[in-house]
Amino acid sequence: MPESLGRVSKRELFVQYWVIFLLMLMPLWMGGTGTYARFVLSFTGLFLPLLLIRSGKDLRLPPGMLPLSLFCGWLLFQTLPLPPAVLRLISSGYSSYLEQGFWILSPGAWRPLSLNPAATLHEFFRYAGYAGFYLVATNLFVNFSYLRRLLNYVTWFIGVFAFLGLVQFFIPGDKVFWLFADWPQRTSHHFASFVNGNHYASLIGMIFPLLVISTLWAFPSVAYGNFRDRLTDLLTDSQLSQGLLFGLISILGMVSVFFSLSRGGTLSLLGSSFVLFVLLVADKKLHGRMLAFVIILIASIVLCGLFGWDPLMERFSKTFYETGGLKDQRLEYWADSLQLFWEAPLTGSGARTFIDAYPVW
Repeated sequence: MPESLGRVSKRELFVQYWVIFLLMLMPLWMGGTGTYARFVLSFTGLFLPLLLIRSGKDLRLPPGMLPLSLFCGWLLFQTLPLPPAVLRLISSGYSSYLEQGFWILSPGAWRPLSLNPAATLHEFFRYAGYAGFYLVATNLFVNFSYLRRLLNYVTWFIGVFAFLGLVQFFIPGDKVFWLFADWPQRTSHHFASFVNGNHYASLIGMIFPLLVISTLWAFPSVAYGNFRDRLTDLLTDSQLSQGLLFGLISILGMVSVFFSLSRGGTLSLLGSSFVLFVLLVADKKLHGRMLAFVIILIASIVLCGLFGWDPLMERFSKTFYETGGLKDQRLEYWADSLQLFWEAPLTGSGARTFIDAYPVW
C-alpha cells in the first residue's frame, strides 16, 4: 500500500472507494431506473458523513454548504401542515386555491405549502443526500494525489461509457446496452444508458472540461532543448501513452455528445470548450500543453465529419418552422411557469409539484 494511503483508516478508505463506485454506478443506473438510483444516492449521502465521523475524521464545511442546507430545510418546511392564517399571510395565491376547493369541504383545516407533500418530501431526501455526498467528497479528496486518482478513474469510466454509447448508436437494440432492462415505450431519443439523450449530453457536457484537464495532466510537457530534443523526449516519455489514451477518451466524449443528437447538449459542450480554451490561454504555465486541447477539438470535428453530420443537422432543422418561427413547446411551458411563479412568488407550490400545479393554475 502506498505511504499516502497508509495513514488512512479502513473506514475512510472504504468511503473513498464507495464514492468512486457511486460516481460510476449512477450514470449507468440513473438513465433507465432513476428511482432506485436516487434512493441509493440519498441513503448513502446521509450515511457516509456519519461513517466518516465515526472514523475520527474532522469534517469541514465546503463552500456553498450553508445555502444548500438552508434549501433542504426549506423543502422540509414545505411539507409541514400550517394553519390557514399563516397560509393566507405567506401564500395568498395558494390560499385562494384552497378556499375554492379544499377548505369548502374541510373549513379551517391545516395544510402544507406543497400541493403534493409526499413528492416534496422525496425531493428533500434527494437533495439532503446530494448535500451529504458533496460534504463527503470535498472532505475526502482534498489531497492532490487522491483527487488525481479520482479524476483518472472517472476518465477511464467515461471512455468506456461513451464508447458503448456510440456502438449502441450504430448497432441499436431493444435493451439498455443489449443486455439489461428493456427501453421504456415511446423513447426514440435514448443514448447509452439514458432514456433521454439530452440527459446523457448534459452529463458529458459537465465532465468534458475535466477530461481535458486530465489529458493535460497526463500528457508530458517538455520545455527545454531544441525542437528535435524536445520531440525525442516527448515520444520516449513514459507518460505519453496515458496522455494519448486520455486524449482519445476526450475525443470519444465530445463525439458521443454530437451523436446523442442533443441540441442543447451540443451548444453547451461548445460553450464550455470555448470557456476552457480562454482559461487555458490565460494561464501561461499551460501554453506548452495547449496543442493537446486543440488536437482534441479538431479530431472530434473531423471524426464527426467522416461519419456524417446529417443526423445532428436534421435534429437542429426541427427547431424552426419553415416560416422561421421557433418550434419548441418549452417556450409555452416557460411562459406558463412564469404565471405560476407570480401566483406564489415567495413559497412556490412545493418541490416536484409542477405536474400538480400546472393544471390547477
